[in-house]
Order: sequence, then structure tokens, then C-alpha cells
Amino acid sequence: MVRNKIYLAGREFASLTAARVYVKAILDKYNSGDCVNEEEADFLKAAIALRGPEKLKEKIGAGIESIFIHLQRASLGVLSKKDHKTRHKKRKAST
Repeated sequence: MVRNKIYLAGREFASLTAARVYVKAILDKYNSGDCVNEEEADFLKAAIALRGPEKLKEKIGAGIESIFIHLQRASLGVLSKKDHKTRHKKRKAST
């Protein structure tokens, strides 16, 4: 059985499973509420496309301002540009 290589955001993976393992490793590095760094956020944006066109449309919508880790481990949170501004204002007000 020949496995097709996966190319995602300039990276090559031996399989879809290998790409998923890499995504999980990224997500596991962060604590709940943390924003993912820009380089890894770009990779995760590309990874969302692997989940199919409906999931891509649902997650990206009008655009992604940032990606953060939700309370559940390995759960990807995506903020729209509007939501990001609101969340940022709330954080500033609480400090």
C-alpha cells in the first residue's frame, strides 16, 4: 500500500496521521487561553483546510485574526477580527 505524502504550509508529512500528530504537538505546547505564535498560527490555518470545505468555511468566515487555545485540551479556538478586538479590550480593562 502506497501512502500519499501530505504537503501543508510548506511542510511535507509522510501521511495525514503524521500531519495530525504535528498539529497536536503544536496545540499541546500551549495553555488554555494562550494565543498561538504567528508562524504556528499560519500552519494551523492551512491545517483547517484538511477538515474539508464546510469546516474551513465555518472556522475562517470573514477572516482569522488570531488562534488561541480553548479550555479543552487540543481544542482550536479561532477568533474573527471583530471578536479579537473585543477580547483584547476586555483583557486590557481587567489589568
